[in-house]
Amino acid sequence: MDSQFSDLGIDPSLVTHLSGMGFKSPTQIQAETIPILMNQETDFIGLASTGTGKTGAFAIPLVEKVDESKRFPQALILCPTRELSSQVAAQVSQIGSYKNLRVASIYGGASYHTQINALKTGAQIVVATPGRLIDLMEQGLISLKKITHLILDEADEMLSMGFQEALDEILKGIRSEDGDHRVWLFSATMNRQITNITRQYLKNPQMVKQSSGTETNQAIKQTFAMVAERDKVEVLLRLIGTQKDFFGLVFCRRREDTETVAKALMHAGIRAEAIHGEKTQRERERILAGFKARQIQALVATDVAARGIDVKELTHVVNMTLPVEVESYIHRIGRTGRNGQTGHALSLVTPSEMGLLRRIEKSTRQIIEKVSPPSADEVRNLKVQNYCARLLESMQDEKWLKRVQKNMADIELPDQLTSLSAADLFKIMLVQQDPAIVHTKDLELAPRPPRDSRQTDDGRRYNRPRRDFRGGERSDSRGGDRSEYRGERNDRRGGRSFSRGPRPSSSESTSAGPRGFKSSRPSTRRFRD
Repeated sequence: MDSQFSDLGIDPSLVTHLSGMGFKSPTQIQAETIPILMNQETDFIGLASTGTGKTGAFAIPLVEKVDESKRFPQALILCPTRELSSQVAAQVSQIGSYKNLRVASIYGGASYHTQINALKTGAQIVVATPGRLIDLMEQGLISLKKITHLILDEADEMLSMGFQEALDEILKGIRSEDGDHRVWLFSATMNRQITNITRQYLKNPQMVKQSSGTETNQAIKQTFAMVAERDKVEVLLRLIGTQKDFFGLVFCRRREDTETVAKALMHAGIRAEAIHGEKTQRERERILAGFKARQIQALVATDVAARGIDVKELTHVVNMTLPVEVESYIHRIGRTGRNGQTGHALSLVTPSEMGLLRRIEKSTRQIIEKVSPPSADEVRNLKVQNYCARLLESMQDEKWLKRVQKNMADIELPDQLTSLSAADLFKIMLVQQDPAIVHTKDLELAPRPPRDSRQTDDGRRYNRPRRDFRGGERSDSRGGDRSEYRGERNDRRGGRSFSRGPRPSSSESTSAGPRGFKSSRPSTRRFRD
């Protein structure tokens, strides 16, 4: 039988409050974690992937333990990114509202004045990123001496982003009084860095590790398409073009790639934005607000920037490049297929990434289905069908139809157009409305061979000679002829021609230049055997 929040030792008023928030039953990580944190004063390690309810797992017992009568920071939650910090602060504040708890959100890029006022008004829980928190500590604007609970959320990402020294500084500030505090660490992975930090900061911790089943992933259809690197953006455009209601995240490995992909999508008429670490906080907040309001159809992001993005009802997650770590892949696709809904995760894979794809399949114990990218004809036909469907839907509105009919009566067409049929006129207007609808570029799904590589009849490869900068030909093969070039060229300045003889050996004390000038410096040019 599935457990309920009332079975976990939580205050009945909080259970009622959680029900009002839409929390009907605990997730696996919540059901196993909350009783331990409620009933034991212990350090703790919780391992679970994205989208499994880790925030609720630590927020619910934390709210129960914080004393609302004391108006100073009693709990500190550290997050690696601004977005995650803002999201966690909002959820903790919502859960803690039944006790009138105050939550201060501290992160870089936002107003100092607002954050300092939140601390001065008596916040009992502080949710912060390491950089801004240390800044306030150095200015004497926040004291951590009375912190009783430290929560490290997404600890693996925090360490991978280089926050080890910042974490040491923060722990030093907490320990400065009596060191009587509890550390709860939540992470998606238990790598070497997490092991080291556990040994350094935690004392005899309890651990809960969510089983490595595929409960979350079963709602996600995982597919991949084999494409050449140069065709990935085109495949993405076709994918979105064949979906009636695409609303998803597109992951890239580098910041520059997010901008390139986002611009290509916008050029094709798709509402898209890029988000990465170089964006200002105001820009990031604006982009996320637009994405949550569905004003943005495709959000192109890096892994780090996507941490903390929790948007409901995502239909797709697209991997423009596969992540190196399997855990990152699980984090990415876990953002769709939530709350009982289905989702689609598509990876665009080059032949060189097939080994990584097979490793992901082995780790997740799922077969990722291979699919073929939609053809240009399919994209065009679906665009026409979707456009016509929207038009027919609008025609059901009587007011709209009467207004159109009234305006049509006042329109006089040239003789050249009156001879056309209504269907032909509609096609012309359709193409003008969306020129991309007739796009017919064909994809080359197999990667091209290297530019100067050719294959002989017996299967051996050789390198085609490239044009030498002097106008002749030379061999590019390391094992080929490396003899001195002896060709003629016209001197661009005087129209003269000359022949170059063998290059002097390095033992000669002087060498002659192309115009007969001598140098006192020995020649140092070499050719490899």
